[in-house]
Amino acid sequence: MQLIRENCPYEDYLAAQSPVNADEPRVSFVAEHLMGRLSSQLDNPDGALWSDPETALVQLTYEYVRDKIKNSTPTTSGKMTWRASEVLNEKEGTCYSKANLIAALLRKNGITTGFVYQYLRETVDGPLVLHALNAVYLESLGGWVRLDASYTPDSTRRSPLEQAPAEFAVVDPDALIRPVRPELGEDNLPIVYAKPDAQIASLFKQATSLQELWAKRPSRLSGGDHDHHPASSSQATAQEQQEADDSFLDVLYGDPDDEEFSSCSGGCSGCSGGCSIG
Repeated sequence: MQLIRENCPYEDYLAAQSPVNADEPRVSFVAEHLMGRLSSQLDNPDGALWSDPETALVQLTYEYVRDKIKNSTPTTSGKMTWRASEVLNEKEGTCYSKANLIAALLRKNGITTGFVYQYLRETVDGPLVLHALNAVYLESLGGWVRLDASYTPDSTRRSPLEQAPAEFAVVDPDALIRPVRPELGEDNLPIVYAKPDAQIASLFKQATSLQELWAKRPSRLSGGDHDHHPASSSQATAQEQQEADDSFLDVLYGDPDDEEFSSCSGGCSGCSGGCSIG
């Protein structure tokens, strides 16, 4: 699937603003740590994962967030983190939160990073929910690659929202992504956004618990009515299809009101170098 950049400049995909607070001291420290690991690999060519430093740094960052940050769900600890700094403080986050952290770490190191989404069902007859992941622009490929750092250890894998950790491999980038079931209306959305979806941002600000947030997860992106129905039961006319395409363009070129968040009262005021980084 070809990914399409939102109608905004590339500079927006490097911006450091809440919740992608890439300039927060703890986030900056971890980003510098990952850059240091890259330098060590380059000094030892036999241990380098990729000959291209940019790709190697993306892999190091992806695997750090995948392996060091636990997935937060109502059935685990139920911690509700949002900003990248909060995710690092708690070492835990939802798919939405981990996507914010990956964006912050990569942007801090100068790598163009955005947000992409999937519509998935936890059960065959369950509602569609919005699943968040990242897309990075790799100069070596001249295109975007999607990354999904969220996974649920020791799960039954009964839901597409639960998966084993995906191995980084840009030669087969779709291997990183949860497979969709089109017959159930699931879908991969092709737009790469510079900011997290406005509905999710508002939900994290208003919800009092992860249980409440989980129950109110949106079924579609804000700013459009791009419905997804099972292919077997959908008999859309050409006019209906054109209306659906037009509404999806509204999502692409719309400018949803993305609420800013105040500074985190429990955030890290500085990093003394004592982070538990592997």
